[in-house]
Amino acid sequence: MLIAYFATARTGAQTLPTQMYVADFMTPNIICQLHLPNGALLVGTDGGVFFFNGVRFVQLGPPQGLPPTGIVFGLTLTTNGTIAAKYLSRIFTAQFDPARPNLTDLHFQALGKFKITPTERIAAFGDGIVTIDQWRLRHISFTPGSPPPTQPMLPGDEEVAAFHSHDDKLWAITFSNRFCHATLTRPFVCMPPPPARWNDEKWRTITVTGKLVYARSNHHFAVIDPRSETVAYSALPFTSQRYESIDRPPLFITGDGAALTPGDGGLMEWHAGVWRRFNFPTEALADDRIRTITETGKGTLWIGFFNSGEARVLGYRSVESWTKQDGLSNNSIWSMVRQPDGPLWIGTDTSLDTFSATRTPKIQRVFQEHADSLSLDKAGHIWFVASYQKLCRVENILTPIVCRTERGPDMALSQPNGPTWLISQTGLRKVVPGPDNTFSTIPVLTGTSAWASLDPLTDRFWMQIDTDLISVGAKGDVQRLNGFQNAEDAESTHYASIGLKTLWVVNASHLYRIQHEGMKVTHTATYSTQTLGLRSPFVSIKADTRHWLWVGTGEGVLVNNGHQWTHITTQDGLISNDVNEGSIEEDSDGSMWIGTSSGLSHLTNITNLFDTTPAAPFIEAVSLNGRKLTGPAPYYSRAPLDITFGTLDYAHSLPASFEYRLDGVDGAPIFTASDHVHYPYLPPGKHIFHLTTYDTHDGKRSNETTVTLTMPYPWWQRWPFIIVSGATVILTAYVAFRLRLRKILARQTELAALVDHQTRELQHAARELEYQASHDSLTGLLNRRTLGKSTDTLQRQRRRGEIIHIVAMDVDHFKSINDNLGHSAGDEVLAEIGRRFRLNLTENERAFRYGGEEFLFMLLADRKHAHQRAEELRHELTRERIVLTDGDHIQLTISAGCSSLADPRQLDEAIDQADQCLYRAKISGRDRLVMAGSDAR
Repeated sequence: MLIAYFATARTGAQTLPTQMYVADFMTPNIICQLHLPNGALLVGTDGGVFFFNGVRFVQLGPPQGLPPTGIVFGLTLTTNGTIAAKYLSRIFTAQFDPARPNLTDLHFQALGKFKITPTERIAAFGDGIVTIDQWRLRHISFTPGSPPPTQPMLPGDEEVAAFHSHDDKLWAITFSNRFCHATLTRPFVCMPPPPARWNDEKWRTITVTGKLVYARSNHHFAVIDPRSETVAYSALPFTSQRYESIDRPPLFITGDGAALTPGDGGLMEWHAGVWRRFNFPTEALADDRIRTITETGKGTLWIGFFNSGEARVLGYRSVESWTKQDGLSNNSIWSMVRQPDGPLWIGTDTSLDTFSATRTPKIQRVFQEHADSLSLDKAGHIWFVASYQKLCRVENILTPIVCRTERGPDMALSQPNGPTWLISQTGLRKVVPGPDNTFSTIPVLTGTSAWASLDPLTDRFWMQIDTDLISVGAKGDVQRLNGFQNAEDAESTHYASIGLKTLWVVNASHLYRIQHEGMKVTHTATYSTQTLGLRSPFVSIKADTRHWLWVGTGEGVLVNNGHQWTHITTQDGLISNDVNEGSIEEDSDGSMWIGTSSGLSHLTNITNLFDTTPAAPFIEAVSLNGRKLTGPAPYYSRAPLDITFGTLDYAHSLPASFEYRLDGVDGAPIFTASDHVHYPYLPPGKHIFHLTTYDTHDGKRSNETTVTLTMPYPWWQRWPFIIVSGATVILTAYVAFRLRLRKILARQTELAALVDHQTRELQHAARELEYQASHDSLTGLLNRRTLGKSTDTLQRQRRRGEIIHIVAMDVDHFKSINDNLGHSAGDEVLAEIGRRFRLNLTENERAFRYGGEEFLFMLLADRKHAHQRAEELRHELTRERIVLTDGDHIQLTISAGCSSLADPRQLDEAIDQADQCLYRAKISGRDRLVMAGSDAR
């Protein structure tokens, strides 16, 4: 007999945090659920079948062969892998492939119409399903050619109220409350009805597992052992008339053998003979009714409601939560401490509560004031600060609480082998026992302080006095930590010690990991809220016996195991992300208690907290302009590209986050919490789309899933068109080139002639300019600017014994010509002299107009021949009269002076010397030549 499974104890309620999915459905009326072996979840509603892709519920409809809408009364999976979906009047089946996680790839086919009760559910059995038709149980085979269901399965045509199957076992409840069972090879056998005490109402739900069978009525519960056909009955707790109008209230058995079924305003769990009650976090859920319950991989619990949609229970079996509706005096939890072999003491905003974790756990208020900073002393007494004004002590829940008013008390701290201390705004005080269960405090250190943390290995505690970090021993001895000062005030600073050499210090904005040898800092590592991905401040810190660090924030709890960080939030089952100051506590069994502003959470299963590598995602669909692609795009298109994806890893934080990158389009990986990405178009060529599931808690990534996307090149970028186009372009270019070349050649000939003509003109102009620059315009002789160049030329031409001689010549009485005959007559005279010079010059001679009526004659000769040649030239210039244009005749005489130039660098000196000789010729009577170094004659 299984009577031993039951006890009269009932636990207090606790709250089930949930993630709700409502907007994904046409109407939020959930009717049935199906958990598939690969972890996927199908949900039947009064608007069709939906599949959860890890982000949202996606409807399966016409693309999968199902109606666009309609009420779905049943979903099941047969042993040969056939999924069956029962609508009002038709049954649709599809072959399930566990290796294909994308359920949008399913292809359903409609079976023939059967005359069965439309609103009944179905269960897999053998090669088909079983269902109820006119309250008779009938079998429908999916084997081709099988006859339609005509004969009832139960003997005696007995009416059936409920049924359920598991593997080859089929159980049913008749209207006479008999439990009947059959297998694929054995017909139904029915057990006697329940005893009268348990037979006063209809049994309406039955569930089969591998070893036991469970059943319930509106107020009764039964556990059946099929091997001995014995039944253990008990009364259902927490139920009234709420589910009397429901034909078959859900009854689900979890993987660890717990029975879940709805009760008044929530859910009931039967586990190891004890009932527990779960409340929902909102009144809307509490007022709604549960229609279906199931469990997906790794213990994720799903609940379908009549009007509220689908709920994913957060942290089921790993996090327990309590709020005011579960018995707490207040939702704002500030401190917890476990009394040895006693209750958990809980400090709230308005009270001190105790939580007794026995078979009949309950929450009891023992003190009605604000209570925080709970501490346990070596005698097992509880110390706490009440209403920010008093230090209090209590021995147990049966003894009175003793309080003493203190100035600015912040925290009580007890050393396992030492006294109890009071940390206050004025410093550190030691608690001293007094007579008759009284106590007092004496000052030890003065200064601003607020928090302290016990180091269990050394029985010392850390605290801050003003800006100094100090360590205090059991006898009150104080040691200061050298090498670190906290910039924040003591009010917002908390401490945690791990081992003998590591101290963690946290203030509102920074977390410090301090390595120290004795009281000297050897290394400090700093973490900010930003580097840890937070937008809210740090508020609490705790080191547990595993040497893990727990950090409370306004966004949940950060946990570090010495190697990596992870993040626990409401998505993991916390009742709230708003963790209160100093409200993290380790229990004696290693579990953790987290106090928040919205209730108390208990982390019961943290062994796999860091084993959180997410499962690989799947590609749901690739669509081009709304049309699904199953391979390369059939033709080039600049239509938009959409890729949808998902994950079956429902155990991780949902909705899931993904990291993706499309080669050739995305420069770097992109993060998204959506289940699809959109590209304006896909460039031509082959691209690989990379996708991983990303855990936002610890940054871990799944294995990569990829899909190759191929967009054909447009016709104008394909080889045939490129070759023809290239040939056409080349031919056109060649013809154009030839025509252009002909025109260019003609133009070049024309330009060459024009250039030649212009070159000649430029050369002539250049010669003219050069002539004008080097010759006197009146006489045609060289001008004085060319003296240096001419000297250099003659110097290069001279032969042995020759030197350059310079002869200065001047027309005698030239001023009288200008005065008597006019300047024009003088110009004619000068021009004629220039002409006569040019007629009489040889190759090695140069004549210059030096200025006015003065000329220079330069020649190569020895002294003797220079004198002869100068005289000869002077006579040639004056031998004949000059005839002017007006008919006048003028007879000229010329005076000259000659000097020699041995060094061309002394040209100016030679010219001066020639001028001096010319002057001597003038004063000697004119019309003569004077040589340098001789007398005038």
